This record gives sequence, structure tokens and C-alpha cells, in this order.
Amino acid sequence: MTPQDTGVKVVQGVTYLTDECPGEGMQTQLADAYLPSPPLERAAPAVILVHGGGFVSGVRNSAWFVKTGTYLASKGWAVFSIDYCMPPRGTAGFPVEVQNVQAATEFLAENASTYRVDPHRIAVWGTSAGATLATHTAALTGKEQGEVSVAAAVGWSGAYDFTDFTGASPGNITTSLNYLGCDPRRTRACMATAADASPVSHVASTTPPMLLANSVDEKIPLNQLKVMNAALVEADVETTTLLLPGGMHGLAYSSHAFCPTVAFLETYLSPIPGTCAAP
Repeated sequence: MTPQDTGVKVVQGVTYLTDECPGEGMQTQLADAYLPSPPLERAAPAVILVHGGGFVSGVRNSAWFVKTGTYLASKGWAVFSIDYCMPPRGTAGFPVEVQNVQAATEFLAENASTYRVDPHRIAVWGTSAGATLATHTAALTGKEQGEVSVAAAVGWSGAYDFTDFTGASPGNITTSLNYLGCDPRRTRACMATAADASPVSHVASTTPPMLLANSVDEKIPLNQLKVMNAALVEADVETTTLLLPGGMHGLAYSSHAFCPTVAFLETYLSPIPGTCAAP
């Protein structure tokens, strides 16, 4: 830590939602909070971290999320790393997974005073499947989310258009079909579901600024980033793209993408003290 850094208070296992998880029954969804300590004089901006794992795996407290939460909290941002309902394979993850991320943003905004968070400076940052969920949640801002707003969003290696599998590997197609619960190539009804599940379908002028990152030769086709970026540009939404060489996916390129991502978020949250260093 630098002399300007703060201490960090970690609150594990904060319940942000109790609801039905398809195929699993009632579930309590948890978040780990990383907070500047002592609290800042001014309410802190906040980042909600959304893990990946093909919509069926992953946890909020794996090493990268713990390190990132601790680092950003030491710089004066509050961080909430969340779990979310992940139905078993064979049961559609859409729309419940997006709804859970929306619920997390709503919980944080409604409890802003408890955590000393500025409800007008909340960002969502997801990787892989989490990037899909984070950008979808952000794209809905000003539409389904009512009074809750998202100041900015980050997607690392996300899928943004489930109506087009161009360049996707068989494994990625299987992951997408499992998330949708159907095959859009076979029925019109499923094509409608795929469109609704696609973040790109919900981009509007009310969508907050986004940073999209992808490697040029990874398992998520670069076309997914290009389609999403084009929609953002057309809607006159501020957008930043980060293209990484090679085939690294999501967290694998964190050492290259972390500080550019923080620099992007600083514009919409607040500057951090000192020089950024990827944790």
C-alpha cells in the first residue's frame, strides 16, 4: 500500500437475495464486501464483481476476486464480489442469472448508507460468463431497473449476441444453448429467447459507458466484441475496447487489462491514489 491507501474491512457472506434457483430450489445468494476502513468522509464509489464459469460454475471468493476486492478497497472503492444462481446443466440459466445480478445492484443501492456507498457511482465488472451478465444488467439501466442506475460496466471476454454463433467452438455453442435452455437455430421461439438473452439487444441511449476486452484469437470470437461495440456506438454510448494479442481468455489476461480497466472506471467513479498495479 502507498501512504495514501486506506485499510480494508472485509464483510463475508452478505445476503443480497433469497429466491428460487431453477433446478436447485430456494437459494440464498451471497456477496463479499471489501470496504475502505476507516470509512471515507465521502461515500465511496462501488464495483460489483461478477465471476465467470460458463454460467454453471465459479465462486465469488476465488483468488483473483479476493485480491482485486482488497486492492480496490485499499484505493478507496467499495467492492462487492457476488455469487448468483447457477442452475444445473440442462436447466436454463436465463433469465434468472441476469435477474440475480440486477438484484445485487438493487440491494447495494438500497443499502448504500449501510456500506457508505454512493448509489450514483456503482459499476459492474464481469469476466467470461460474468461479462455477459454484467453488461446485460448495465444495458437494462433506464429500462427495467427503475431507480437503480449503473455508472459504468466492464466486460472481459463476454458473449453479447446469442443469435449468431459465427466463429464459436462446439464447446462454446453447448455452453450458450445450456444458458438459453433451447437452440435458436431450430425454433423461432428460441430465437426470440436468444435475442432477449443477448446484451446487445438491450443497448439504448440510456446504457452506461462500457469497456469491452477480448483476445484476438481466444475461445470467445472477436466478433462478439465487435457487434456489441457497434451497437454502443450506434446508440451514442461511450465505449472503450481493449484487444489483447493471442488466445488468453478473461482472467488470463488480467495482468495486461487490469490497469487499463481501472483507468476507464476512474473516469466514472473516482481517481485512485498512486500508480495502478495489477494485484
